[in-house]
Amino acid sequence: MAIPVLVLLVANALRKDSKSFSQIGKEALEVVRKNHAEYLIGPRYNRDNYDPEKGQGLEYLFIKKPNSKQKAKFVPVKPLDEGVLVIYVQKGTLADALNYGRGNVTDDDINKIKTDVKNAVQDLIQNKYNNYYDIIENSNADTAIMIDFREQEMGKKKFAKAIAECVEKAVSIIVSQQK
Repeated sequence: MAIPVLVLLVANALRKDSKSFSQIGKEALEVVRKNHAEYLIGPRYNRDNYDPEKGQGLEYLFIKKPNSKQKAKFVPVKPLDEGVLVIYVQKGTLADALNYGRGNVTDDDINKIKTDVKNAVQDLIQNKYNNYYDIIENSNADTAIMIDFREQEMGKKKFAKAIAECVEKAVSIIVSQQK
């Protein structure tokens, strides 16, 4: 009787250990999405008719306006496998999710929110995850912050917690800027 129980426990432990950092990060994003279901969609592919055979589209957590289908890319899933968290603040984020309206978003609006998100997330990781990350400078105009976590040193639980807390902080900053 004890042998089947032991086999089940070992198999369960192996299954937990076999999760990739991408899968762990994706699960952390799903937790944040559930906490902010009115503002977040996903993680899911950016094309509704995604065909994995053709490699169309990438998977993202999207930010949206409550009760709307308009969405903007917020956090890509793919880089999480290398321990990299990227948070975007796009023109669509402000126009659609924050009620600025199409055509009413200025570069100053975008830069202010990107800076606010970057500073808040950077403060969080400096206080909680010091020595476990590097900030990557990025020339992509949509990127608020790009963090390369030392996921192997952190371990899977700490990595998942860091992803969830950073994205949670970014969402709270963005939502506070709603018009």
